[in-house]
Amino acid sequence: MDNETRTLLAGSLKEMFEGEGVDIEAALAELGWDDVIDAYPAATELLFAEHGRALAHSRSLDAVIVRGLADVLPAPRGMRAVVYPLPSPSAGLTSDENSIDGVVLTGLDDVDELIVPVSTTHGTGVVVVPVADVESEPVGSIEADSTMVRVRGNRVPTVTAEASADWDRAVASGRRALAAEIIGACGAALQLAIEHTSSRNQFGQPISRFQAVRHRLSEAHVAIAAAQGMLDAAWADLDPDTATVAKALAGRAQAIATRTVLQVCGAVGISAEHPMHRFVERAAVLDALLTPHLIMVEQLGSSLLAGAPILHVTEIDTA
Repeated sequence: MDNETRTLLAGSLKEMFEGEGVDIEAALAELGWDDVIDAYPAATELLFAEHGRALAHSRSLDAVIVRGLADVLPAPRGMRAVVYPLPSPSAGLTSDENSIDGVVLTGLDDVDELIVPVSTTHGTGVVVVPVADVESEPVGSIEADSTMVRVRGNRVPTVTAEASADWDRAVASGRRALAAEIIGACGAALQLAIEHTSSRNQFGQPISRFQAVRHRLSEAHVAIAAAQGMLDAAWADLDPDTATVAKALAGRAQAIATRTVLQVCGAVGISAEHPMHRFVERAAVLDALLTPHLIMVEQLGSSLLAGAPILHVTEIDTA
């Protein structure tokens, strides 16, 4: 994608998310988003970066996962939603051939079918479950406006095909998208922190001029920039391992940025009147999806200690 196309797409997406009460799925369809993704797969990054900055709720992540599973899914019989594994220390699937347990991002009001990855004796399968076959309840979340629901059920269709490779490919795509969304939310939070510290005065000058504050803000900026560099590399090679590292670094950036913005903003950063808490909460929730960064780092380290080969070294462009 050339710079002119990238700028045009980013501007269109920013304008779309700034609309009042926008229906994101309908707006993307009007933009011809499926054709855009076919021509420019990395445009997904632009969408999710704006999604994070806008604190939007949509089924855009579901669309990414479904696209990755296209070869193993039957034709849809209505509106679909993806059931994501619950965050767990094993970072594995939380649904199996006997029971379903996971989260749906945007509620079930207009959903007809659920796409559920399940653990099998041979690996991973993907089943389609009627929404009437599960029970649901709101997820207790740090986000006040969370739309997530937890779904559980015991009526699991028979897994007819092994789909480990397809699920791994879909997860890699989802992790790249989530990394972009986390980076977008963290970037917006950092900008709020810069604006706050530039306008708040102590000892006759903005606190942004104090070295300690500058060091904290710089630390967050470096973490976000490092995550962005790794994400660029992940889009360049489309390798699942690189996608894993990209999301892990995005989650790390979230932890560093959260610590930074709350420290430099003080009490106002956690007040309901200030928007900062919403970006902090959203980024933390996004980190938990498709494996939290601390678990991912532990898994990567364990694999290396167990003798897993380092297939390649990714060079991050810092220009």
